[in-house]
Amino acid sequence: MEKLSSGAQIQFEQVDAEMIVDKNFITLIPKDKEKGFGVMTSYIGDVYRATQVVLHLDSDHTIDGFRFPMEAQILYRSDDPKKAGKKAIVSALFHREIDAKNELLEKFVWDVLSGHGE
Repeated sequence: MEKLSSGAQIQFEQVDAEMIVDKNFITLIPKDKEKGFGVMTSYIGDVYRATQVVLHLDSDHTIDGFRFPMEAQILYRSDDPKKAGKKAIVSALFHREIDAKNELLEKFVWDVLSGHGE
């Protein structure tokens, strides 16, 4: 489990997912919706399940006006029935570096191109 500076924790699971390709983004939805892609625990102990990952080929968000070449948005929903509808989104912005490798993206592309993902 990865601990964030806010005190929240994120844990990812490798799962089978359905992939939806659109003009400017790719959406991943886990086949086992109850398991999801993993969980995030907030700094106050609320548990959220990752229900969707959306990859934008130009970032939705900017930093100091700079738009990044890719953004991954991980959408979470609360596991607590008393907090139904409560959601959270975590975004990661990606930039390009010459000769830099990103193992996660390389594995994702390999899985898709080799037919291991749908």
